[in-house]
Order: sequence, then C-alpha cells, then structure tokens
Amino acid sequence: MNNIYLSVLLVISLLLNGCGEEISKADEQDRLVEASMQSQFPGKIKRNGGKLTVRAASGEEHIFQDNRDEDNGDNYVTHLASSRLPGLDWLIVSVGYYEGGGKNLISLNSGALFQFDGYPDPILSPDSQRVLIYSQDMEAGYSSNYIAIYKIDQNMMQLDIEFNGDGNEKDSWGPDNARWVDNETLAYDEVRYVADSKMQATHIKLKLIKGKWQKSIVGKSSILRNT
Repeated sequence: MNNIYLSVLLVISLLLNGCGEEISKADEQDRLVEASMQSQFPGKIKRNGGKLTVRAASGEEHIFQDNRDEDNGDNYVTHLASSRLPGLDWLIVSVGYYEGGGKNLISLNSGALFQFDGYPDPILSPDSQRVLIYSQDMEAGYSSNYIAIYKIDQNMMQLDIEFNGDGNEKDSWGPDNARWVDNETLAYDEVRYVADSKMQATHIKLKLIKGKWQKSIVGKSSILRNT
C-alpha cells in the first residue's frame, strides 16, 4: 500500500513540476523520495526539471540548480530534497558533486539555511534540542573530517562545539559510528591511519557537564582495519 501511495505521489509530482522527460531508475527513486517530502510539506518544495525550489513560511526562497554535465566535473552538481529532521520543520537537501557531497539544512519556518560537508544525515538528539553533524573521508579526501554539535529549534541553529579532524597534519582523524547515547552524551570513533593502509579507531565519549562538553577516551580498537 505504501509503495502504491508513493508511486501516485511520483506521478503527481512529475505532472505538477512539468518534468515529462524519461528518467533513469535511480532518478525515479530520487523522485519518489522527493515526492514524499513534498507530501509532508505541501507547497514548500517544488521541482521543475533540474531546478529545486524550497520556500519557507517566512517567504524566503532558496533555489538549487542541478548541472549534470559529466564532461564538466568541476561544475557538476545535483540536489535532492531527501529527508527531514524528525518532528521539526527542517528539510535536508542532499548535494552531490562529481566527487564528494554535502547537505543543506533549511528551516521551513524561518528560511535559515546551513551548509555542511559530507554524506551522513544530521542526527537529532532524543529531546530534539541538539543536532549532531559529522563527515568522514579519510581515504579519498573529497570531504572534510569533523564532528559538530548544534543547538536547534524550529527557526535557527547555533554551534555548540566542533572538533576538526583535519586541523593537525601530524594527527589527522575522521569520525565514525557517531551516535547519541542520551540528551547530554554522545559517542563516536576517531579513525586514524596507524600503519601503511591500516586504520585504528579510538573510542570517544562527549558529555555535557555544567554547560560544557567534556571529551574523554574510553578505549581503542584492538584490530587494525584495512581500508
């Protein structure tokens, strides 16, 4: 039943957006995803071919134009209204480059937009008061290596703390397996090259204590992982 519903949404989306050209199976799946977002935020997300328009309740509008010319890799870019933050009116627009990718977070109330490097979706805390954002690309290096925590409400985000894995050439690392433990605690691994093409994970805990985030090491992986 759910598949039938999404298929109907896709047809409606294509008709409303004036997109009558043939699309690949991957593009069709993307349109199903975007049609689902359009159904959750009626009138705020519009697609016209390669142009994605996002309009907030405040009237602020953001326009994202795709460029799928693979012969011009430097300017290649795609955009997809891919998901949302659960329970909040924040839309996630996934951005794909010829190499690498990123995310745009847009408040559909205020129109505030925040751009982030990397593939993982932002992760909302259990109480929806903070959001965890991170990126890890130790191998290819197309995206940054960092982990950040933001305070969030329906209209705005404010940086709480950020750790940059690319900030020290002698000790570069990328975050992996990031997750909330509770509203004031999160855990992740700092992944480092330790020998040739092998990597090791240092297990990290971040704890909010008296308004400040405290970082501690809770262990290391005993097995070196091949990349």
